Amino acid sequence: MTMPPNIPTSMPRDMSNRSSTNISDTQHTAPQLAPTHTMALVPLLIAMVICLGISIYPRILINAHGYADHAAASLLFWSMSAGFIRGVGYIPRIKLFRYLGSSLACYLTLAAALYMLCRPVII
Repeated sequence: MTMPPNIPTSMPRDMSNRSSTNISDTQHTAPQLAPTHTMALVPLLIAMVICLGISIYPRILINAHGYADHAAASLLFWSMSAGFIRGVGYIPRIKLFRYLGSSLACYLTLAAALYMLCRPVII
Protein backbone atom coordinates (compact mmCIF):
# COMPACT_ATOMS: atom_id res chain seq x y z
CA MET A 1 0.00 0.00 0.00
CA THR A 2 1.44 3.36 -0.98
CA MET A 3 1.14 6.45 1.10
CA PRO A 4 -0.43 9.59 -0.41
CA PRO A 5 1.93 12.46 -1.23
CA ASN A 6 2.58 14.92 1.52
CA ILE A 7 0.02 17.68 1.46
CA PRO A 8 0.99 20.82 3.35
CA THR A 9 -1.49 21.73 6.05
CA SER A 10 -0.85 25.44 5.80
CA MET A 11 -0.39 27.25 2.54
CA PRO A 12 1.61 30.47 2.28
CA ARG A 13 -0.61 33.46 1.75
CA ASP A 14 0.02 36.08 -0.85
CA MET A 15 -0.93 39.26 0.94
CA SER A 16 -0.22 41.56 -2.00
CA ASN A 17 -3.63 40.94 -3.64
CA ARG A 18 -5.69 41.41 -0.50
CA SER A 19 -7.43 44.63 0.28
CA SER A 20 -7.46 46.21 3.70
CA THR A 21 -10.84 44.72 4.60
CA ASN A 22 -11.24 42.54 7.59
CA ILE A 23 -12.47 38.97 7.30
CA SER A 24 -15.49 39.95 9.39
CA ASP A 25 -16.38 42.64 6.83
CA THR A 26 -16.91 40.15 4.02
CA GLN A 27 -20.37 38.83 3.43
CA HIS A 28 -20.93 35.13 3.77
CA THR A 29 -23.99 33.76 2.08
CA ALA A 30 -25.62 30.45 2.86
CA PRO A 31 -25.74 27.88 0.07
CA GLN A 32 -28.89 28.05 -1.98
CA LEU A 33 -31.31 25.29 -1.04
CA ALA A 34 -33.98 23.75 -3.20
CA PRO A 35 -37.23 25.71 -3.21
CA THR A 36 -39.46 24.81 -0.32
CA HIS A 37 -42.98 23.72 -1.04
CA THR A 38 -45.81 24.75 1.18
CA MET A 39 -48.37 22.46 2.68
CA ALA A 40 -51.66 21.95 0.86
CA LEU A 41 -54.32 21.92 3.54
CA VAL A 42 -57.31 20.64 1.54
CA PRO A 43 -55.62 17.40 0.34
CA LEU A 44 -54.14 16.92 3.82
CA LEU A 45 -57.58 17.27 5.44
CA ILE A 46 -59.09 14.89 2.89
CA ALA A 47 -56.38 12.33 3.65
CA MET A 48 -56.88 12.67 7.40
CA VAL A 49 -60.67 12.31 7.12
CA ILE A 50 -60.32 9.20 4.93
CA CYS A 51 -57.74 7.70 7.29
CA LEU A 52 -59.80 8.32 10.42
CA GLY A 53 -63.12 7.49 8.76
CA ILE A 54 -62.01 4.09 7.51
CA SER A 55 -60.25 3.33 10.79
CA ILE A 56 -63.34 4.17 12.84
CA TYR A 57 -66.01 2.82 10.48
CA PRO A 58 -64.59 0.33 7.94
CA ARG A 59 -68.07 -0.77 6.85
CA ILE A 60 -68.21 2.27 4.62
CA LEU A 61 -66.32 0.22 2.03
CA ILE A 62 -69.12 -2.34 1.73
CA ASN A 63 -71.29 -2.03 -1.36
CA ALA A 64 -75.09 -2.41 -1.53
CA HIS A 65 -74.79 -6.19 -2.01
CA GLY A 66 -72.91 -6.58 1.27
CA TYR A 67 -69.50 -7.28 -0.24
CA ALA A 68 -66.33 -5.27 -0.01
CA ASP A 69 -65.92 -2.95 -2.97
CA HIS A 70 -62.24 -3.41 -3.75
CA ALA A 71 -62.15 -0.94 -6.63
CA ALA A 72 -63.68 1.82 -4.51
CA ALA A 73 -61.34 0.96 -1.64
CA SER A 74 -58.33 1.17 -3.96
CA LEU A 75 -59.43 4.55 -5.27
CA LEU A 76 -60.12 5.81 -1.76
CA PHE A 77 -56.71 4.70 -0.52
CA TRP A 78 -55.05 6.26 -3.58
CA SER A 79 -56.85 9.50 -2.73
CA MET A 80 -55.64 9.23 0.86
CA SER A 81 -52.05 8.58 -0.25
CA ALA A 82 -52.07 11.45 -2.74
CA GLY A 83 -53.55 13.71 -0.07
CA PHE A 84 -50.79 12.88 2.38
CA ILE A 85 -48.06 13.21 -0.26
CA ARG A 86 -49.17 16.61 -1.50
CA GLY A 87 -50.62 17.73 1.81
CA VAL A 88 -47.32 17.74 3.66
CA GLY A 89 -45.68 19.63 0.80
CA TYR A 90 -43.74 16.85 -0.87
CA ILE A 91 -43.58 16.97 -4.66
CA PRO A 92 -41.79 13.98 -6.25
CA ARG A 93 -39.14 14.61 -8.91
CA ILE A 94 -40.28 11.82 -11.25
CA LYS A 95 -43.18 13.07 -13.37
CA LEU A 96 -45.23 9.88 -13.10
CA PHE A 97 -45.14 9.94 -9.31
CA ARG A 98 -45.72 13.69 -9.31
CA TYR A 99 -48.99 13.18 -11.19
CA LEU A 100 -50.06 10.15 -9.14
CA GLY A 101 -49.50 12.06 -5.90
CA SER A 102 -50.88 15.43 -6.96
CA SER A 103 -53.83 17.35 -5.57
CA LEU A 104 -55.75 16.72 -8.78
CA ALA A 105 -55.26 12.96 -8.39
CA CYS A 106 -56.50 13.23 -4.81
CA TYR A 107 -59.69 15.02 -5.90
CA LEU A 108 -60.41 12.83 -8.94
CA THR A 109 -59.89 9.52 -7.16
CA LEU A 110 -62.00 10.71 -4.22
CA ALA A 111 -64.82 11.65 -6.60
CA ALA A 112 -64.57 8.31 -8.42
CA ALA A 113 -64.55 6.36 -5.12
CA LEU A 114 -67.56 8.27 -3.79
CA TYR A 115 -69.41 7.66 -7.05
CA MET A 116 -68.65 3.93 -6.83
CA LEU A 117 -69.78 3.73 -3.22
CA CYS A 118 -72.93 5.80 -3.66
CA ARG A 119 -74.12 4.63 -7.08
CA PRO A 120 -77.54 3.00 -7.23
CA VAL A 121 -77.77 -0.76 -7.23
CA ILE A 122 -78.16 -2.15 -10.75
CA ILE A 123 -79.37 -5.72 -10.86
